[in-house]
Amino acid sequence: MSGGARRPPPSFDLFASLCHNGRVFAEDLVNSSRTWKSGEVCQIAGTYRCQACHLAGRAVVGEFEAGKILPMCEACPDKDATWRLLKPARKAALSA
Repeated sequence: MSGGARRPPPSFDLFASLCHNGRVFAEDLVNSSRTWKSGEVCQIAGTYRCQACHLAGRAVVGEFEAGKILPMCEACPDKDATWRLLKPARKAALSA
């Protein structure tokens, strides 16, 4: 390997997300944080807050349904938003 790029250690290969039996860990498939970007699919129905607006002192909150695309923020100058889940919707409210 003279003059070429160094190969990463075996632990950083393409199969790093696979467990010993070749299955993908479930945690790798789901966003484990409480934030999502506009344009992503809403995973958890509930009340969300725009993070950029929150940091700018504006209170922009929205109710979003699971399975729907998260919208751009109407109040942000650049419209792109990071939405933070504040409160998941109650199961009873979803079935009504």
